[in-house]
Amino acid sequence: MYKNLFRTNSKHYILLLICCGALLTTNAHAVELIINGFGTVCASKSDLPKSATTPAPVYPFLTQLGTVTPYVSNIYVRPSYVGAERRWNFLPNSKFGLQFTSIFDDQYKAVVQILGRAETMTSDNYFAKMDWAYLQYDRNNQLDFQFGRFRIPAFYYSDYLEVNHAQPWVTPPEEVYFIVGGTFRNIDGIKARYSYYVGDWTLGTQVYVGSFQEDLSILGRDIVVKVRDLFGGMVQVENDFVTFRASALRSIYDTNLNDPLIGLVKMTNLVSRSTSAAAQNILNNFNDKDQSIIYVGLGFAATFLDDFNLLIERASTLSPGIISTARKGYYGSLTYSWRDFAFTFTYGYSRPLGTEDRKYQEVAAFFDTPQYYNYIDRGSGAGDAVVEQFRSYLGRQRSYALDIRYDILPSVALKGSVKYIRPNQKGPCLKYILNRVQTLKHIWVYRASFDFVF
Repeated sequence: MYKNLFRTNSKHYILLLICCGALLTTNAHAVELIINGFGTVCASKSDLPKSATTPAPVYPFLTQLGTVTPYVSNIYVRPSYVGAERRWNFLPNSKFGLQFTSIFDDQYKAVVQILGRAETMTSDNYFAKMDWAYLQYDRNNQLDFQFGRFRIPAFYYSDYLEVNHAQPWVTPPEEVYFIVGGTFRNIDGIKARYSYYVGDWTLGTQVYVGSFQEDLSILGRDIVVKVRDLFGGMVQVENDFVTFRASALRSIYDTNLNDPLIGLVKMTNLVSRSTSAAAQNILNNFNDKDQSIIYVGLGFAATFLDDFNLLIERASTLSPGIISTARKGYYGSLTYSWRDFAFTFTYGYSRPLGTEDRKYQEVAAFFDTPQYYNYIDRGSGAGDAVVEQFRSYLGRQRSYALDIRYDILPSVALKGSVKYIRPNQKGPCLKYILNRVQTLKHIWVYRASFDFVF
């Protein structure tokens, strides 16, 4: 029963062993090894129901006796909002990380970071994985290169994405930081960083190339996401009071997310011995291979009146064929610091782009064709269930949150958060971009965390 409780990808083991071997085979007197870490113990709760059912279509395979009529099966689910269920739960948002930094000389160092947490889109189990593992070469004080696995600089808190102690919130705003369901975090590749100073201003740039793979679970299905030919960059201009930040990336995106839909369309064409225009549109536009995806992020931070900090971020993703990858979100956070306390108010908003409406209309049009309804559905309601699932990707939300932080020690913080989420009246509220909470009501979410670094 414990074999799935703690799991690490085998290729991560290999990369970890290589990095550790490099550390062990180097003269110990010539290497400085630094070990630090971070952790969060977070309890989450929402006012969602304890349990619910969602209609899921089941399409049996063709048999020698002909096509078996599909049917609708009600699947049991535990509604949650980013890990917050009806009961208090410590697992989803708690984590622990260790970072090992080996400094070889003034120009070379190796960094390995191990992170243990519950995966946001896989299961309720606890996973350990290698977040970072790279070799860094410092050309000079302004230019350096990283080779291996490193963080994608997509967000303002990208470098401290897992270090909640460095953030004003209990958890980052989902409207931006989960806009692609938790992907776009790490990449295996090469990154160059350059800094330039002009008076009181600092210009920082990063460019990177590489690829990555994510294994997700959506509505009980194993989903593989492969991203290749990824390249992107980030520019940040700042002084002691304001920061301007912009980032963008483009990649080729392969996934089996749309496989069931594509398979159903092909089966319908085969059984009906005809191809409708709606079916051809899906085959043309929902191809799972070689889809481009573009991400653009903007950020602004300012400090004023000594005690106030403003942070605004906006993010958007665009992909022509994959469901739920055309979306934008933004938030604004205002933090007031008083002695060892900090009070942060956050407003967030997220919605799909117009291309998501187009994708939904194409899916709905296919399930309304005579080829599908007469030869496959036969009044079972399975087609309506599929359309409803795809409609849920059109969900949008507004949210209002208050986070309170108390620094017990410089390295230890106690936080609490209350968040109110109001979905629109056209679709369910978000859980993640690729998974929806089936509810049209408002949601209250409560969180408390104990964050530390060492």
